[in-house]
Amino acid sequence: MRTSWLLQVAVLVCACTGEIVRPPTGSELGSDGTGAGGGTDPTHPDMPCVTQGAPVTTGVRRLTTLELTNTLTVLLGAGASSALANVDGDSVVSDGFTNAQELTVSDSFVTNLNLAAAALGTTFKATVKSPAFASTCFASDSAARTCAQTFIESFGKKAYRRALSTDDVTALLAVYDAGREVGIDGNASDRFSTGLSWVVQAIAQSPELLYVHELGDPAVADGALTALTGSEIASNLSYAVLGRPPDDALLAAGESGALASADQRAAQAQRLITQYPTEWKQQMRLFVLQWLNINFSRPEWAKDTAAVPMFSSALKGALVTETNMWVDDWATSASGPTLDALLTSPATFVNSVNAPLYGKTATGSTFNKVSMDPAQRAGLLTFAGFLGSTTHVAETSPVQRGKAVKLKLLCTAPPAPPAVIPPLPPPDHSAPTTTRARYDKHLTDASCSNCHGTFQPMGDAFEGYDVIGAWRSTENGFTVDTTGALVGLKGGDVKVASAVELTNLLAQRDEVKDCFEAQAFRFTLGRKTGDHDACEVQDIGKKLKTAPLDARSLVGALVASDAFVTRTVHIAP
Repeated sequence: MRTSWLLQVAVLVCACTGEIVRPPTGSELGSDGTGAGGGTDPTHPDMPCVTQGAPVTTGVRRLTTLELTNTLTVLLGAGASSALANVDGDSVVSDGFTNAQELTVSDSFVTNLNLAAAALGTTFKATVKSPAFASTCFASDSAARTCAQTFIESFGKKAYRRALSTDDVTALLAVYDAGREVGIDGNASDRFSTGLSWVVQAIAQSPELLYVHELGDPAVADGALTALTGSEIASNLSYAVLGRPPDDALLAAGESGALASADQRAAQAQRLITQYPTEWKQQMRLFVLQWLNINFSRPEWAKDTAAVPMFSSALKGALVTETNMWVDDWATSASGPTLDALLTSPATFVNSVNAPLYGKTATGSTFNKVSMDPAQRAGLLTFAGFLGSTTHVAETSPVQRGKAVKLKLLCTAPPAPPAVIPPLPPPDHSAPTTTRARYDKHLTDASCSNCHGTFQPMGDAFEGYDVIGAWRSTENGFTVDTTGALVGLKGGDVKVASAVELTNLLAQRDEVKDCFEAQAFRFTLGRKTGDHDACEVQDIGKKLKTAPLDARSLVGALVASDAFVTRTVHIAP
């Protein structure tokens, strides 16, 4: 079994700021520090690519808490969500994605999952009645046991995402028998329903449900290459595209060998996206918000109302809804969820609470899509969710905003900080100035500029937005300077007049497209890119360059890739 990675996430402080800069690992950059994660850097697709290393090893990975909730909801209904409310949430590696290979099972997780399973079993027992079950199931213990086996084989296949073996059925029948004996003596109906509730409770916390297999052919020798089995492909594909277990059609395709080819997997991905728009939106919301680190639970969102009088808990709640609706609308857009639209669309969703932030007037609690001034808004980076997540509680941060662009859109890291880091002078309230004027020290001080010059000019372009993303042309009575530059590009830096100009430029750059593809790889496959993946990520990018970069096509290409289905066999000693 593959061993878990234990990433040591160091915390570095970039020169002069006193602001935390975490070097990207795992979900943000590859093990070699490039945007690809080894091999040839896919952010330079003109360079020859030579595959290095071997595919990742076989193993199992734990479902994320959201995937677990989705799985039990599919199996048992909407009540599963409340039953799992206390199960431990997932950690996020280095301010990036939830890395599936980092997920563990703590004592707390086990305890809370056991309690949730017991609650789900109790709830299920109340549903064990006619006509959901044939009347014969309630007539006698022997007839009930026959019905129990039929239920185990059907329910168990959905839960385990494969056909049950004889041993599986035997083990679960033993659980049924034990539960049946707890039922009311002489009451075949209660004994039957109690037995089945025990089966459900056992399956809900079973390793076969909790873990996704990536083991391949058991006959293949240690160290050799293997392809995932059809059932494994079906399971991994559905969780990658929708974050939920495979439906009957996908399971059947896996069992029949109809997921072996790249075209078959890509076609199934598009079917799932079309057939399950709610789950697709949820998955894209998770991807975009984790990728751009838009998180309203962060300490940065405890805004100082003295500095930002407009801020309130009601506004924060409205911004959460706005951001979710923005991504949902993008994910299911008729013209496609393209990278260009993500970075350039000037529209958002407002109601009476958040409309004033954007200089609009609205009535009522219903959110409506409204076009904004294209000179002020262009894409998700220019709306409140991102802007408020990349500031402090009382002042903006060209450092955090610029660093976010560098890490998340260009897939590059800032240089290492110097050994001695002088602190940034605090605001002088007796002689107020602009935030940018204070932070410009980073770009004029030789000990700071080597680091800050690689990202802060991009953050400077966002100074037209305040701590919560409201547009501003002045700060403390001074005119806000929104000039900046997109830095670190092939061919040299490009100056910009504003964040809108910056985001429109980002949408055009191949470096950003390549980074988007690499980020989608990490999210879709649930792991960081490795040496063996670099060329494949680059090849996928080349194939998708002929049309606007669409998330649907990209996800289809990722599940169609060899990286999605090929493993190196690793047999644990």
